[in-house]
Amino acid sequence: MLRPYSSFVTSSMHRVIQFSFLALGLVLAACSASDSAKRAKTVDEIYSEGKAAYDEGNWLEAQTKFDVIKLQYPASQYADDAQFYLAEINFERGEYIMAAFNYNQLRRSYPSSEFVRDAMYKSALCYDKIALPADRDQENTRKAILAYTDFQSMFMRDSLAL
Repeated sequence: MLRPYSSFVTSSMHRVIQFSFLALGLVLAACSASDSAKRAKTVDEIYSEGKAAYDEGNWLEAQTKFDVIKLQYPASQYADDAQFYLAEINFERGEYIMAAFNYNQLRRSYPSSEFVRDAMYKSALCYDKIALPADRDQENTRKAILAYTDFQSMFMRDSLAL
């Protein structure tokens, strides 16, 4: 014999409710933190790991750590350091266009950084290194001259400016 419609709806609703609670329980269990879960690293720890990797010449690991600082902690005390070391990594790899970009980014984003002097000079050096011979496009030569001129005007008495 067929069950009445209201009985069918009630039975189906109970199954849906039971399934919903089961699914919710599974989701909550999966999302809950366990004792074995790692705690988030502090910006100090990330910087220390990045600087150690940089000092060892492990560019990929250092770049990863400094990228994390740059993106997740842009207002931290290490943000300008991270930006500078990213540029240095590019410079060491011979990626002079990216290095110049990162040096210039440091200058724009952190104008009072202790690294501005070195960043300005290295930016000019990057453009100088990628400048083409005289019979080719001189855009990078112009950028190098402008960057050296900016450096000289800002740091007149610096030994690098003479």
